[in-house]
Amino acid sequence: MLPGETPTLVLVASAGIDVTYSVDGVTAAATPGFEPVRLPGLDLLVLPASAADSVWVDSRRRLLLSGDELRWSADGRVEAVAVGTPSVRVYEAGRFVPLPLLPGGTGFSTPVTFDQVRPPGATVPVSYGKFDGRQSAPAPETFDELAAVYRIAIPPTALDAFLHIDWAGDVGELRIDGRTATDRFWDGSTWTVNLRDAGWRPGAEVTLHLLPLAAGSTVSLPAEARERLLSVDGQLLDLAAVQLVTRCSFHERTDS
Repeated sequence: MLPGETPTLVLVASAGIDVTYSVDGVTAAATPGFEPVRLPGLDLLVLPASAADSVWVDSRRRLLLSGDELRWSADGRVEAVAVGTPSVRVYEAGRFVPLPLLPGGTGFSTPVTFDQVRPPGATVPVSYGKFDGRQSAPAPETFDELAAVYRIAIPPTALDAFLHIDWAGDVGELRIDGRTATDRFWDGSTWTVNLRDAGWRPGAEVTLHLLPLAAGSTVSLPAEARERLLSVDGQLLDLAAVQLVTRCSFHERTDS
């Protein structure tokens, strides 16, 4: 329940499920949206399911909508972190209005160079065995023997940056100065790595270790990824592009 002249009950709808509510035994339907249903002594705000990942409640218990990352300082001011200009809306007096933000520059996206320092080892097997009926991941020593290694040249830049890795294969590991910082199984989507969370610092060596995926593998994959695997002979391994994406901070404007 949010503070204000009229208490507001905020709910988020579930996709494909009709929303109804009952007052004094009388049931009525509610259409999810961004304006409340006015009830005696209460506003009922049912947000659409599509907005679920954009809902924030800040330290002052204000309801906010933004697809960008939000933070707030000790004084309660909101900070939006985005590549471009963020969109932040705040719920006031029964409606969402834009939250005034002070410009903080513009983030950018730029290609990052990489080179293969070691090709993959011998042809990868179709399977690494099973455990409880599920496909097993390769043992660490097997991964190191068979994975290709790429050196990624990250320019000195702000720590609040990401790598977007467009790749295909079986398993990937990103290592910083030889230490595994993060890993991932391929599913056809872009791999996003937060460099600050990964522990990167200017001057650190970044290597990407990619294990090919055998064309006959039966691991579970989304339909598009499965089609791509079936289109190759032998094994699938590709590092198409690496992008460096930086973000800037925008701070809530106040009159004080």
